[in-house]
Amino acid sequence: MGKNWDDLIWESNDVKPLGITIDKNLKLDQHVSNICSKANKKTKVLNRMSIFLSLQKRKVLFKAFV
Repeated sequence: MGKNWDDLIWESNDVKPLGITIDKNLKLDQHVSNICSKANKKTKVLNRMSIFLSLQKRKVLFKAFV
C-alpha cells in the first residue's frame, strides 16, 4: 500500500499561523526580529522625509506607522 501525501507530517523550523512567527521551540525571537526590522525601515523613511515635512505632518505619519 502506497503512502498518501495527506497522511505525512512535515517538520519546519518555524511557522506563521495568524501572522505570528513561532519556531519549533515555541519561541517568538524571529517574530520580534521581524517587527523590529519593519519598524527600523519605517523610521529611516520618516527620517529621510522629515526635511520635506512640517512637524505636524511628521507627527501624523509617525502615528500612522506606529
